[in-house]
Amino acid sequence: MSSFQFPELYILFLNRISIVNVDMASVLGVQCVVNVDFRYSLFVATLLPLFVLIFCAAVYVIYSRRIRVEDYSEEQREKAIGKLFDFGDFDGSGVLDEAEVS
Repeated sequence: MSSFQFPELYILFLNRISIVNVDMASVLGVQCVVNVDFRYSLFVATLLPLFVLIFCAAVYVIYSRRIRVEDYSEEQREKAIGKLFDFGDFDGSGVLDEAEVS
């Protein structure tokens, strides 16, 4: 048995991120169908964030191509820009101050 102890901050960090520590092979019940050892489980856990990233990038590209500025009339664009301005104008003065911009 090793006498090495992890630092308390590291243990606290692991406890806080334990929410996202999910073994997908055991959640999906793959071990009941196929003999899955630690190496395969680790491989899937390593690739899962990559698949999520690729999926999110694909969804972003698909939806960014569907939204075109040219598809909206000048009136619709002015209305949208006005709403964005109103969100930034916190004091309702009609002018964006330095404090509101930064």
